[in-house]
Amino acid sequence: MKKYALITGTSGGIGKATAMRMLQAGFEVFGCDLRTSDIQDECFHGLIMDVTSTESIRAAYERVSAVTDRLDAVINVAGIMFMGSLIEENPDRMQKIIDVNLLGMCRVNQIFFPMVEKAKGRYLNFSSEYGTYAVVPFNGFYTATKHAVESYSDGLRRELKYIGIPVITIRPGAFKTEMESSTADIFQKITEKSTHYKDILGKMGKLLINGTKNAKNPDCMAQITVQAATAAKPKRVYKCNHNLGVKIMSLLPMGCVDAIFYNMFK
Repeated sequence: MKKYALITGTSGGIGKATAMRMLQAGFEVFGCDLRTSDIQDECFHGLIMDVTSTESIRAAYERVSAVTDRLDAVINVAGIMFMGSLIEENPDRMQKIIDVNLLGMCRVNQIFFPMVEKAKGRYLNFSSEYGTYAVVPFNGFYTATKHAVESYSDGLRRELKYIGIPVITIRPGAFKTEMESSTADIFQKITEKSTHYKDILGKMGKLLINGTKNAKNPDCMAQITVQAATAAKPKRVYKCNHNLGVKIMSLLPMGCVDAIFYNMFK
């Protein structure tokens, strides 16, 4: 029987790489994003979908329904990132990133649930290595949403276990994507407009540039995601290319972490 997968965020980066790998694995793929993907394959259906709009997701549901009534996997890759001071930036920015990274995932999963239930399929929710790590200064917007995704996925997994639907958390590290490449530009902009943190942000920027050197090709994460989508007994979490330094720091007492960040950038 043919297998079907719906993937969000397929116009580039990990989402596009995952769609291509799922096609190679024999899935018929519905790729959703704000703009069309350039994937050329007879088993790929490109859909324009805005995860912040219930109406847009329902319209995509109708288009998928014209092809199939079942989904073996829903893979939530879509997300946005920006950095900035939690006290200087407009709170609307927090609302926007939550709407995409967390609520968008919730909307997609709920609306497409009848198809997942019929197929006894599974959900794959993309978090981040920062979903469980210590919050780096000026990365609080993004990290807050990924910590929330972790809690949401834990709750959903425990609920859907009763009806036999796995929920898997995917935690990528740094990969060469549009989001990753634009981080330096975003950092430059917030440094220029900051009132209180110009010197500190200048120091952080140098570390940020060095950190991007460890970014890997998105295909590495895509291959692991396909494993999660096809394993007979999937693990609760799949991850790749995490920052060892931040991981170790996150194991320390909170006071130590505070002191380390303060002394690094003061």
